[in-house]
Amino acid sequence: MEKKFVVILFVFALVVGTQKAFAISGKTGNSTFEIVQFENLNLGKESAKMWSLVYDENKSNLVTIVLQRKINCNEYIVRSKFFEITYTCSPEGFGVKQLKTSSDKKYKGLAREIINKQQLKKQRILTSSHVNDETALGLIASYLPDLINVNYKHVL
Repeated sequence: MEKKFVVILFVFALVVGTQKAFAISGKTGNSTFEIVQFENLNLGKESAKMWSLVYDENKSNLVTIVLQRKINCNEYIVRSKFFEITYTCSPEGFGVKQLKTSSDKKYKGLAREIINKQQLKKQRILTSSHVNDETALGLIASYLPDLINVNYKHVL
């Protein structure tokens, strides 16, 4: 019995210790969100960090955010089962940008229907300031629901 307790405690410590080192919770509109950083992942040369983003405790529609460090700024690739976009900086500031058409092939054109083109233009610049990871993640979580067309809100 004591061995079983030690094994369970070890597994619990391993799971908790490798997943949550950084977490953000917040509210946007009528939704709540939680962002949790994954730790100890081998993400390759370009990818530095990875987070999960969940709205309203809907764990089945997990959105991942992968940080890719670039020379001039950080790029945050936002992926779900149905779409992929990026939030990045430009000379004018930090905002959303649609990824190249190769990612659209992966999602069989569905991404074009999910993403609201008017919001894509509006969110091109969210702030003219330089942003750190925490600010970028907060902006992404706050503005992403508006980027999704009304008929597809269930994908978040």
